[in-house]
Amino acid sequence: MLQLNYLKNETEENALKRIVITFIECICFFLGWAILSAVLPLSNLDNPAVWRLWVEITPLLSIIAFTFIFWLIEKKTIKLQLFNNPVKGTMIGIITGILWLGFPVVIMKLMGVIDFSGKNDIPLFFVWVLAAFLNVIMQELLVRGLLYQMLKQKYNIVVSTIVTTALFKLLHGGAFEAGVVPVVNVSQ
Repeated sequence: MLQLNYLKNETEENALKRIVITFIECICFFLGWAILSAVLPLSNLDNPAVWRLWVEITPLLSIIAFTFIFWLIEKKTIKLQLFNNPVKGTMIGIITGILWLGFPVVIMKLMGVIDFSGKNDIPLFFVWVLAAFLNVIMQELLVRGLLYQMLKQKYNIVVSTIVTTALFKLLHGGAFEAGVVPVVNVSQ
Protein backbone atom coordinates (compact mmCIF):
# COMPACT_ATOMS: atom_id res chain seq x y z
CA MET A 1 0.00 0.00 0.00
CA LEU A 2 2.85 2.35 0.82
CA GLN A 3 4.39 1.62 -2.58
CA LEU A 4 1.12 2.57 -4.36
CA ASN A 5 0.89 5.87 -2.48
CA TYR A 6 4.50 6.64 -3.39
CA LEU A 7 3.81 5.95 -7.08
CA LYS A 8 0.62 8.01 -6.97
CA ASN A 9 2.46 10.98 -5.44
CA GLU A 10 5.29 10.63 -7.92
CA THR A 11 2.79 10.66 -10.77
CA GLU A 12 1.09 13.75 -9.34
CA GLU A 13 4.47 15.44 -8.98
CA ASN A 14 5.37 14.57 -12.56
CA ALA A 15 2.01 15.86 -13.76
CA LEU A 16 2.47 19.12 -11.87
CA LYS A 17 6.01 19.46 -13.22
CA ARG A 18 4.73 18.85 -16.76
CA ILE A 19 2.03 21.51 -16.33
CA VAL A 20 4.52 24.06 -15.00
CA ILE A 21 7.01 23.36 -17.82
CA THR A 22 4.28 23.61 -20.45
CA PHE A 23 3.01 26.86 -18.91
CA ILE A 24 6.53 28.34 -18.97
CA GLU A 25 7.00 27.22 -22.59
CA CYS A 26 3.71 28.86 -23.61
CA ILE A 27 4.57 32.09 -21.80
CA CYS A 28 8.07 32.17 -23.35
CA PHE A 29 6.61 31.51 -26.80
CA PHE A 30 3.96 34.21 -26.48
CA LEU A 31 6.15 36.82 -24.79
CA GLY A 32 9.01 36.12 -27.18
CA TRP A 33 6.68 36.71 -30.11
CA ALA A 34 5.34 39.92 -28.55
CA ILE A 35 8.80 41.29 -27.77
CA LEU A 36 10.21 40.43 -31.19
CA SER A 37 7.15 41.99 -32.84
CA ALA A 38 7.66 45.15 -30.79
CA VAL A 39 11.38 45.53 -31.51
CA LEU A 40 11.27 44.94 -35.25
CA PRO A 41 11.56 48.37 -36.80
CA LEU A 42 8.45 50.03 -38.13
CA SER A 43 8.93 52.02 -41.24
CA ASN A 44 7.74 55.62 -41.33
CA LEU A 45 5.75 55.31 -44.51
CA ASP A 46 3.52 58.09 -45.75
CA ASN A 47 1.06 55.73 -47.39
CA PRO A 48 -1.33 54.25 -44.78
CA ALA A 49 -2.00 51.09 -46.81
CA VAL A 50 1.67 50.24 -47.18
CA TRP A 51 2.27 51.14 -43.52
CA ARG A 52 -0.54 48.77 -42.45
CA LEU A 53 0.92 46.02 -44.63
CA TRP A 54 4.30 46.43 -42.91
CA VAL A 55 2.62 46.48 -39.49
CA GLU A 56 0.98 43.13 -40.31
CA ILE A 57 4.14 41.58 -41.80
CA THR A 58 6.20 42.31 -38.67
CA PRO A 59 4.27 40.08 -36.21
CA LEU A 60 3.78 37.45 -38.91
CA LEU A 61 7.53 37.14 -39.41
CA SER A 62 7.96 37.04 -35.63
CA ILE A 63 5.49 34.20 -35.18
CA ILE A 64 7.04 32.25 -38.04
CA ALA A 65 10.47 32.65 -36.43
CA PHE A 66 9.27 31.64 -32.95
CA THR A 67 7.28 28.70 -34.30
CA PHE A 68 10.36 27.41 -36.09
CA ILE A 69 12.62 27.95 -33.03
CA PHE A 70 10.23 26.18 -30.64
CA TRP A 71 9.61 23.42 -33.16
CA LEU A 72 13.36 22.81 -33.24
CA ILE A 73 13.57 22.99 -29.42
CA GLU A 74 10.84 20.36 -29.19
CA LYS A 75 13.05 18.25 -31.47
CA LYS A 76 10.46 18.40 -34.23
CA THR A 77 8.08 16.20 -32.24
CA ILE A 78 5.17 18.61 -32.57
CA LYS A 79 3.27 18.04 -35.77
CA LEU A 80 2.42 21.37 -37.33
CA GLN A 81 -0.77 21.01 -39.35
CA LEU A 82 0.29 23.63 -41.87
CA PHE A 83 2.84 21.21 -43.32
CA ASN A 84 0.34 18.38 -43.90
CA ASN A 85 -1.51 19.81 -46.90
CA PRO A 86 -1.03 23.58 -47.10
CA VAL A 87 -2.90 24.11 -50.38
CA LYS A 88 -5.96 22.19 -49.22
CA GLY A 89 -5.90 23.91 -45.82
CA THR A 90 -5.60 27.35 -47.41
CA MET A 91 -8.46 26.67 -49.80
CA ILE A 92 -10.69 25.35 -47.02
CA GLY A 93 -9.84 28.42 -44.92
CA ILE A 94 -10.58 30.87 -47.74
CA ILE A 95 -13.86 29.19 -48.68
CA THR A 96 -14.94 28.93 -45.05
CA GLY A 97 -14.06 32.59 -44.45
CA ILE A 98 -16.00 33.76 -47.49
CA LEU A 99 -19.03 31.72 -46.41
CA TRP A 100 -18.65 32.89 -42.78
CA LEU A 101 -18.72 36.53 -43.86
CA GLY A 102 -20.91 36.21 -46.93
CA PHE A 103 -23.82 34.27 -45.46
CA PRO A 104 -24.83 36.95 -42.90
CA VAL A 105 -24.38 39.72 -45.50
CA VAL A 106 -26.70 37.93 -47.94
CA ILE A 107 -29.30 37.35 -45.20
CA MET A 108 -29.16 41.00 -44.10
CA LYS A 109 -29.43 42.13 -47.73
CA LEU A 110 -32.47 39.90 -48.30
CA MET A 111 -34.05 41.21 -45.09
CA GLY A 112 -33.42 44.80 -46.17
CA VAL A 113 -31.25 45.52 -43.14
CA ILE A 114 -28.32 46.67 -45.26
CA ASP A 115 -28.14 48.37 -48.60
CA PHE A 116 -25.21 48.82 -50.94
CA SER A 117 -25.31 52.17 -52.69
CA GLY A 118 -22.69 54.53 -53.95
CA LYS A 119 -19.06 53.79 -54.54
CA ASN A 120 -15.97 54.34 -52.46
CA ASP A 121 -12.59 54.61 -54.08
CA ILE A 122 -10.02 53.06 -51.80
CA PRO A 123 -6.46 53.69 -52.92
CA LEU A 124 -4.41 50.47 -52.91
CA PHE A 125 -7.45 48.41 -51.94
CA PHE A 126 -5.65 45.12 -52.56
CA VAL A 127 -2.81 46.16 -50.24
CA TRP A 128 -5.40 46.65 -47.47
CA VAL A 129 -6.91 43.24 -48.25
CA LEU A 130 -3.46 41.63 -48.21
CA ALA A 131 -2.71 43.27 -44.85
CA ALA A 132 -5.97 41.91 -43.40
CA PHE A 133 -5.20 38.46 -44.84
CA LEU A 134 -1.71 38.47 -43.27
CA ASN A 135 -3.23 39.50 -39.94
CA VAL A 136 -5.55 36.50 -40.02
CA ILE A 137 -2.67 34.17 -40.85
CA MET A 138 -0.58 35.62 -38.02
CA GLN A 139 -3.40 35.22 -35.48
CA GLU A 140 -4.07 31.65 -36.50
CA LEU A 141 -0.37 30.74 -36.35
CA LEU A 142 -0.04 32.43 -32.98
CA VAL A 143 -2.97 30.75 -31.29
CA ARG A 144 -3.83 27.67 -33.30
CA GLY A 145 -0.38 26.86 -34.61
CA LEU A 146 2.40 25.65 -32.35
CA LEU A 147 0.67 26.44 -29.03
CA TYR A 148 -2.44 24.49 -29.98
CA GLN A 149 -0.48 21.52 -31.31
CA MET A 150 1.88 21.49 -28.30
CA LEU A 151 -1.01 21.48 -25.82
CA LYS A 152 -2.90 18.89 -27.86
CA GLN A 153 0.13 16.60 -27.93
CA LYS A 154 1.03 17.00 -24.24
CA TYR A 155 -2.54 16.91 -22.91
CA ASN A 156 -5.54 16.55 -25.19
CA ILE A 157 -7.72 18.38 -27.69
CA VAL A 158 -10.05 19.75 -25.00
CA VAL A 159 -7.22 21.40 -23.06
CA SER A 160 -5.65 22.83 -26.21
CA THR A 161 -8.99 24.19 -27.44
CA ILE A 162 -9.89 25.81 -24.11
CA VAL A 163 -6.48 27.39 -23.53
CA THR A 164 -5.99 28.73 -27.06
CA THR A 165 -9.58 30.00 -27.28
CA ALA A 166 -9.14 31.83 -23.96
CA LEU A 167 -5.87 33.34 -25.22
CA PHE A 168 -7.53 34.38 -28.48
CA LYS A 169 -10.35 36.06 -26.56
CA LEU A 170 -7.88 37.90 -24.35
CA LEU A 171 -6.10 39.20 -27.44
CA HIS A 172 -9.41 40.64 -28.60
CA GLY A 173 -10.25 42.47 -25.39
CA GLY A 174 -12.23 45.13 -27.25
CA ALA A 175 -14.89 42.53 -28.01
CA PHE A 176 -15.79 42.44 -24.31
CA GLU A 177 -16.66 46.12 -24.43
CA ALA A 178 -19.02 45.58 -27.36
CA GLY A 179 -21.17 42.91 -25.70
CA VAL A 180 -21.90 39.20 -25.71
CA VAL A 181 -22.28 38.68 -29.47
CA PRO A 182 -18.79 39.95 -30.38
CA VAL A 183 -17.27 37.84 -27.58
CA VAL A 184 -19.03 34.73 -28.88
CA ASN A 185 -18.04 35.63 -32.44
CA VAL A 186 -14.37 35.90 -31.43
CA SER A 187 -14.61 32.31 -30.14
CA GLN A 188 -15.43 30.96 -33.56
